[in-house]
Amino acid sequence: MRDLEDPTQSGNANCSQVEIRQATEDDAAAILALHQESINDQNLSKELGDAGLDVPADLQHFSGTYIGSIHNRFWVAAVTEQLATASAQELTSRVHDRVIGMVGVVATKTDVAEMRRLRVTPNFRRQGIAARLLRAALAHCRDQGFLKVLLDARLEQTAAVQLFEREGFQFSRNRESAGLQIREFYLDLYGSD
Repeated sequence: MRDLEDPTQSGNANCSQVEIRQATEDDAAAILALHQESINDQNLSKELGDAGLDVPADLQHFSGTYIGSIHNRFWVAAVTEQLATASAQELTSRVHDRVIGMVGVVATKTDVAEMRRLRVTPNFRRQGIAARLLRAALAHCRDQGFLKVLLDARLEQTAAVQLFEREGFQFSRNRESAGLQIREFYLDLYGSD
């Protein structure tokens, strides 16, 4: 979740030009690519691959996990791009949505949800996109009547941790997973706005 860590990165879209929407089956390949980009960006490929975590089960079975579920949902942040293609006969242009961020919610118990896969591609970080994704997911959790939301971040993800704390998440504990130091957080939704 290093979405917000590098202040030298600047995006090439205004945050207001970014649409936050529910993911569709058509987004599955872009979501998997964004996940892989995050793994590569953080030089974790070998460690996660050795631990058997290169493609998480929820992304391997994206449609079954997130599409059509009442409680589980997935959102993407997308920007619209003009793609120009040249053929022998003519130059054509078409509009294309590019997925630049994502987050998912999975019900782990009747009243508890886990937030997963919060990511923003490097060129679009530090623009509030991760916060917008997080808020969309939290709104869904409130609508579904979840009482608690869980999430985690690697120890070095200081900007992500700051975002979670700004949104009211509380630190729970540190743990180790696949050789990585993980910080766990929770947000109690009962009694909150």
